[in-house]
Amino acid sequence: MNNNSSFFVEQSANSEVKMKIVLQSFKLWLSSVRIQQSLFYIDLFAGPGVYDDGTLSTPICVLQEICADRKLAQKFCIVLNDNNIEYMAKLRHATSNILNFKYIKSVTTSAHDNSTSNLRPKIPNNAHSFVFLDPFGWKGMNRSYVRELLRNPNCEIVLLFSFNQFHRFKDFDAVCGLFDDLFDAKTLAKIREFCRMNPGYKNERFILDTYVKSLTGDIGNCHIIPFKFQIEISLKTSHYLIFIVRDHQRASKLQNILKNHANYKDDILCYSAKCNAIYGQQSLF
Repeated sequence: MNNNSSFFVEQSANSEVKMKIVLQSFKLWLSSVRIQQSLFYIDLFAGPGVYDDGTLSTPICVLQEICADRKLAQKFCIVLNDNNIEYMAKLRHATSNILNFKYIKSVTTSAHDNSTSNLRPKIPNNAHSFVFLDPFGWKGMNRSYVRELLRNPNCEIVLLFSFNQFHRFKDFDAVCGLFDDLFDAKTLAKIREFCRMNPGYKNERFILDTYVKSLTGDIGNCHIIPFKFQIEISLKTSHYLIFIVRDHQRASKLQNILKNHANYKDDILCYSAKCNAIYGQQSLF
């Protein structure tokens, strides 16, 4: 989650749509696994759970969905983290007000830096898990950890891949280690060469596709569904949500959910707050 202190003053249009999409994708996953005896929800960049204006953010909305059914809550192991100690204090306070929260099977909350820590949670083999990774920038989006999660065939992941700092890719200022969690040195060299030879719009998709391939290339049964957001004051890409779904029917249903939130389309489904302000919210389909 964004660690900019101004981010949680008021929910942006992009954040509202993102929250709705993630919540609906969680509910879709939950409808298929709720009969299981042990379930996991993990959010390693959770933020404070609520905006200053009182609007709830994704982790609290997900927890409310879980706790709406006491028997369901008793099946869930919850892992919440954010490296901002103040955010985690606010999140713990927000969770205390959720009905039936005390019945959750287990809750782990922590405040440590995912980009350097070895304390990332481990999920038991084959445990049915929903993981939401929403970092600020790329720090903490550890490729080896995501791959470890995906080796569990019952783990589904939603991750945010930011392009707000896309200019850094053009120069490939990798000396600072900004991309160390995303790509190995050989892959960085390939991306640098591609970006040198191609226009910016091709670079963006090449980088995204290369990242996804590095996560899932040798891991079977992964349906990859990207959804793009534009920067709210321009037509440049802000970020992608990447859904890694393990079931074909669920992937098809998720596509329909995303269609309901898209207000334009290039090579993939997209949402633009600017387009929404000009033309009004409408589904393309």
